This record gives sequence, structure tokens and C-alpha cells, in this order.
Amino acid sequence: KELRLINEQIAKAEKIVQTLSKNEEKRQALLDKLQQQQEETKNELVKEQREFDAVQNEYKLTKSMVENLEGFPASIKFLKKSNTSISNIPLLTDIIFCEAAYRVAIENYLKPYLNHYLVPTYEDAQQAITLLQRSQKGKASFFILDELQPQKGSIQKIKGAVPADSLLEIELQYQPLVQKLLYKTYIVEDHETALELRKKHPECTFIEKSGSFISKGNNISGGSVGLFEGKKIGRRKNLEALEKKMGRLDKKIKSLLEKLEKIQKEIKRQNDEDNRQEINIQNKQINHLSHQRITFATRLENIESFVSSFGQKAGESKDYIEHLTQVNKEIEGELEIAQEEYRQFKNELQSADEGFREVANALATTSERYNQKNIAYIQQQNRVAALERELAFRKNQYKETSEHLMQTSKTLSQTDTEVATILETITSLQNRLAEDYAVKKEKESYLNEAEQIWHRSRGEINELEEEVRDNFKKRQETMSLVTTLKEKFNELKLDMASITERIEIEFGVSRDELFNMEVPEGLDFDKIEAEAKKQKERLNRFGEINPLAIEAFNEIKGRHDTIFEQRQDILEAKDSLLATIQEIDETATAQFMDAFEKVRSHFKEVFRSLFTEDDDCDLKLEFPDRPLESKIKITAKPKGKRPQSISLLSGGEKTLTATALLFALYLLKPAPFCIFDEVDAPLDDANIDKFNRIIKKFSKDSQFIIITHNKQTMAAVDIIYGVYMQEPGVSGVTPVDFRTYSHEAMLVDAKS
Repeated sequence: KELRLINEQIAKAEKIVQTLSKNEEKRQALLDKLQQQQEETKNELVKEQREFDAVQNEYKLTKSMVENLEGFPASIKFLKKSNTSISNIPLLTDIIFCEAAYRVAIENYLKPYLNHYLVPTYEDAQQAITLLQRSQKGKASFFILDELQPQKGSIQKIKGAVPADSLLEIELQYQPLVQKLLYKTYIVEDHETALELRKKHPECTFIEKSGSFISKGNNISGGSVGLFEGKKIGRRKNLEALEKKMGRLDKKIKSLLEKLEKIQKEIKRQNDEDNRQEINIQNKQINHLSHQRITFATRLENIESFVSSFGQKAGESKDYIEHLTQVNKEIEGELEIAQEEYRQFKNELQSADEGFREVANALATTSERYNQKNIAYIQQQNRVAALERELAFRKNQYKETSEHLMQTSKTLSQTDTEVATILETITSLQNRLAEDYAVKKEKESYLNEAEQIWHRSRGEINELEEEVRDNFKKRQETMSLVTTLKEKFNELKLDMASITERIEIEFGVSRDELFNMEVPEGLDFDKIEAEAKKQKERLNRFGEINPLAIEAFNEIKGRHDTIFEQRQDILEAKDSLLATIQEIDETATAQFMDAFEKVRSHFKEVFRSLFTEDDDCDLKLEFPDRPLESKIKITAKPKGKRPQSISLLSGGEKTLTATALLFALYLLKPAPFCIFDEVDAPLDDANIDKFNRIIKKFSKDSQFIIITHNKQTMAAVDIIYGVYMQEPGVSGVTPVDFRTYSHEAMLVDAKS
């Protein structure tokens, strides 16, 4: 039955392999198509992003020029930034806007008028001129819109020329001004056409479209066009157009990103549905089933011989089972006797434990009452000592006040003499002041003349600075263009190096051979590329090699040898790693135990200095055989107490114990400074003296910063910083260095 089942499984697996191969061919074709779409979308996205970056850079540059009024004189900048009505009035350059192809020509022709203000009335112009005169900021020109009249007569149509005013986008209120400025002005394609039309229409003005040639009556001007010409007119409207274009490009980029994401998800999904691994699995399954089919025949023979010998072994096993049953009954009897003895022993242990707990609780209650009485007694002693110190301080204060009163009387008599001397000095100073006023008036006249000269010089300097800024701006833009061209050259150079390297790897042709190679005429590169792609696809679609062939055997044997070598390497690495871990554990344990013993010794020493020599404390490991994993038990036994845990100690004893442990760690590895935040709060006066003594002892090697409200601690320090609030919400700090103060100075500070 198993052999028949294996044959059916082999046939089924072969059908699955055929189906998967067909699906894999379809998937591969779809994947190629998606990858082509992905590449096209990426190229389009890069193109749109470059255009967006170019528009964004132009937008930022234009915005900077609009905000900083680049290319305008100081007078225009001053009026634009002044807080007057003139700051909102437009310039001629603000209202003109046309297509980029005609901007250079229009700007070159209207250049003398671009900085003119368009004011509604004469009074507005007079107000701005007065402001410039008062501030010494130069001159400005104005067009008065109310005094302009529409141009009479229709525009003459000239073949080969376009009226300049028809190319502009102008608001209705400014059209009379533009018609006047561009009256009989035409745009032509080249200067030959301009010269030809000039002979027929001498009263008209003809401008070459590039802006390099202008013919007006008997006047002709021309020459090269600057790189940044045509960038001044229509900046504000161009800014709005650039902003809209950026919005359109941003939407398109987002759309392309979404499309690219969908394509990438589909490619990922197709890659996840790769059937090649499943085909390999099915082929291996077929091979495995074939080997099983051969194995089953051998197994069948072995089973028949096993059945014949099984009967003999069954009789021997039955006798052995009966013997084990008898032994088991004897062991169960002995187990019941042992369990009864265990229950009796457990009951005796529970009763003994309950008695021990009652005695411990009574001892803890008595200790707590004793501690409370002792604390009350110490507090009463502290109050008496404080009153005695306060009385002595008051006596000293009275004596010092009397001495200070006598000293003040002497100082008062000296002050009267000094007042008389000061009055005489004031009289002489008033006389000198009158003389200085006369000198000041004379020097002010010279200063006014110097200021007028300075203002005139400053106006000339501003004009020169404006020219320098314009030249610097042109230089920077030129350098930016050079940098862009260098970057493009480097990109092309990198692309060329990449292509050359790829040709060397894939075809074995060096760069020099490639350049010297003669390409036959009439080659169809598209056809060659398509054929190469087709061959690659055929190579990818090749199925597995026959597993029963010698090549497959050699491959499997090579893999077996490699895996065996890797296994040996892993076993050696495992042994080395275990040895390293053991060495680290031994080193860490030795170092930890060394540090632990030192801290333990320091803890006992500091604890006895804070309590008495008869007091005892200790640090113990919960699991001495595993020090790195063990918890540490802290034991503290002041004289007359035997607490089971630190929680049964008083607040002051807990604080001193913690301080002792802290300094024990400090002695192991001293620190440059240490901060205590109200550590002495739970301590009584006697313990505070101990605390201060140990701080003094350790302050020889380290600096201690203590936050405290205790008077004894404050009296023991070298420097004290008092924090006070002079007014609500404002804190101040007053330092006092007791090392440099005499006793008398300390009393004066206390009174103040």
C-alpha cells in the first residue's frame, strides 16, 4: 500500500511542477513589463523633480529680489520700507508682465522708466520728494496717473512687426501710461527687418526680439545682451506664476510617486509569488519519494525477520515484568512508613516556628517603645542646649551694638566736616561748567558743517555701493552657472565610467579597445539588445538538472564536505567560546569578590565611626557560590538592638547606615565631589555631630555640597550659599565664606 501511495505522490508532484513552470513563465513576463514601467516612471519622476527644483530655485531667487529690491537705487528702497502711503504705490516694473521671449526687448527699451513710481496725484509725488529731501536718501521719479490722457488714433499695422503694447498684460488703469510709453513701438524678429522697416516708417521704433538692437528715429542702439537682462520687469507677477507652476509640478510629482509605489508593490507581490523555489521543492520531493520507494523493499524484508524473533523476546519480557511488579509492591510499603514519619516531623516544626515568631514580635515591640522614649529624651536635651546658645548670642549682640553706637557718633562729626568741603567744590565746578558751555556752543557750529559734508559724501558712497552690489550679484550668478556646468560634466563623466566598467565586466572589452573598435555599418542596435534580453530570459527559465546525474552527485558531495567543515569550525568555535566565557566569569568573580571584601571592610569601619566601636554591621552574599548572581544582604546592629532587618531601625539609624554604605563605596573609588540633599533631616543633634565629623574627614580629598535646613550643619561648613526671594518670583543667592570672615564681621552680617 505504501509503495502504491508513493507512486501516486510522484505522479501528483510531476503535474504540480508542470503547472508551476507555466505560472512562472507568465509571472516572469509580467515582472519584466512592470520593471520597464517602473524604469519609465522613475525617469519621468526625475525629470519632473529636476524641473520642480529649477522652478523652486527661480522662485526663491525672484522672491529674494522682490523682498530686497535688487537692482533698485537706495531712494526706491528707502521709500518702499518707509511707513508711509508711498510704500504701497507700485513701480512701473511691478505692473508690466509679458511672455519670457519678449521680456529682454521690453526691459531694454523701458529701462529709463522702470524705476518710476505710478502715483495717482501730484500731491503724492510731492510728499515722497519731501521725505527723500528730509532724509538725504537721493532722488526718485514719478508718473502722475491723473494727468495722463489716452493716446488718440489707432495703432498702425505693419507687416513683420508686432505692436509692443499688445504683448503686455496690464491692468486697465495703467493702459494709458503704457500706450504713451510704447506708442508706435514694434517688436521684430531680427535687426535686418528692423533696418528695412525703419526706412519705410522712420517715425516708428523697432526693437529686435532678442533685445540686442533698437531703432528709434535717427537713433540706433545695440550690442550684446547680458545674462541677467529681462529679470527685472514683472517680478511680482512672475512670482505668482512660478508659485502656481510649483503647485502643478508638486501634484504631478505626488501622482508619479503614487504610481511608482503601486508598481513597486506589484513587483514585490510578483517577487513574493516566485514559483522557482516551489518547483525546486517539488523536484526534491520527487527524488525523495524515489529513494523511499527503493528503501521500502529493504524495510519489508527486515520487518519479516524482526517478526520471527519477536515471539522469543516476548516470553522473556513477560517473566521480567512479573519480577518488577513484586519489587514495586515492597517499595510502596516502605514509602507509606516514610511519609507518616515526615508528617509527624512537619507538625513539630510548625509548632516550634509559631513560638519563635511570638518571642520575636514581643522583642520588636519593646525595642520600638525604648527608641521612642530615647528620642523624646534627646529632643528635650537639644531644646535646653539651643536656649543656652541663644542667650549667649543675645549678650554678645548687645555688647556689639553699644560699640557700634559709639563708632557712629564719631563718624557723624567727621561727616559734617566733609559736607562743608563738598559745598566749596560744587561752587568751583559750577564756574567751570559755564566756561565749558561756551566752548560746546562753538564746537556745535563746526559739527553742523561737518555733518552736511558727511551727508553729501554718504549719498555718493551709497550710489557706488549700489554699483558694487550689482556687479557682485552678476558675478555670483555667473559663478553659479559655471558650477552647474561643472556638475553636469562630472555626472556625464561618472556615467561614462560606469558604462565602461559594465562593458569590461560583461564582455571583457577594455576602454581603449572599445574606443579603437570599428563598428560595422548597418547594425540594428535595438534588434541586438532585444535578442540579448531574450537570451537572458531563456537562461533564467531553464529548469533543474537531472538530480540522478553525476554532476548533481558531485554538487551534493561538495556541499556535504563544506557543511562538515563548517560544522567542525562551529564546534571548535563553541569550545573556544565556552572557554572564554569561563575565563570571563572567573576574572569577573575574582574582581567582584575583591571589591566586595574591600567595601565590606570599609562599611564596618565607617559604621563604627558613626555609631560606637561596640556596634556591628556586615554585608553578606545570599548565594556565596554564585556571587555574580547573588543578592547582597545588609546587616546593621547598633548596641542593644538585634533587629532582623534594617526596616526595624529608627529613621536616624537608617540614615547613618545608608551614609556608612555610601562612604564605603566612596573609599573603594573616590569621586571628585558629592551632593547630599537634606540627608541630615531625620538625624538628632548627637548624630548630626557625627555626620559633620565624617564629612570633615572626607572633605580633605573631595568636595561636598550639602542642601540643609539644620543650624549645626550650617555652622560646620566652610562656605554657605543662602537662597532668598527679594520680590515674588525672583530668587537671589548670597554666599558667605566662613574661612575669610572674622568673628566680628560674621556678627555684622548676621545683623544686616
